[in-house]
Amino acid sequence: MLQTHYRSPLDFSDERLAEAGAALCRIENTVKNLDWLVENAQDIPSPLDTRELMKRAKETKVAFILAMDDDFNTCKALGEVFDFVAEVNGQTADKTISITDVPAVREARTAIVELMGVLGINVEAAADACAVTAYPAEVVSLAAEIAGLRGL
Repeated sequence: MLQTHYRSPLDFSDERLAEAGAALCRIENTVKNLDWLVENAQDIPSPLDTRELMKRAKETKVAFILAMDDDFNTCKALGEVFDFVAEVNGQTADKTISITDVPAVREARTAIVELMGVLGINVEAAADACAVTAYPAEVVSLAAEIAGLRGL
C-alpha cells in the first residue's frame, strides 16, 4: 500500500505482494548487516567514504520529509529509503569497517530505522522474518561453532 499514492488505485496481486516482501527483506537485511559491521569493526584503515555516507543519510531524511509533505507521497518517500539502502549496500558490501567508521554506519542505520518507523514499519523487530530458513539448525550451529558464523 505504501508503494502507491493514496489517491491512486491499489494494484493488488500475489506478485506485487511478493515484490513488497522482497523489498522489505532487503531493508531489514541491510539493518542486520550494518549491525554486524558495527559489532565486528576493526582497527584498520577506513574503507568507507564516511563523509559521503553521513551526508547521504541527512539528504535522505530531508528528501523523505519533503516527499511526505508533498501530499503524503509515501511512494516517493519509500523510494528515497530504497535509494539510500542501495547506496549503503554498495558502499559496505564485502567490507570490514574501521572503528572510525562506526559513527557513520550507525547514523546510516538509524536513518533507515527511523524513516521506516515513520511509515509504521519496525525493521528491527521484523528482521527475523527474512532469515534464511533453507539451512537446518544443526548446520547453522555447526557453522557458528567452527567458523564463528552468525546470522543465518
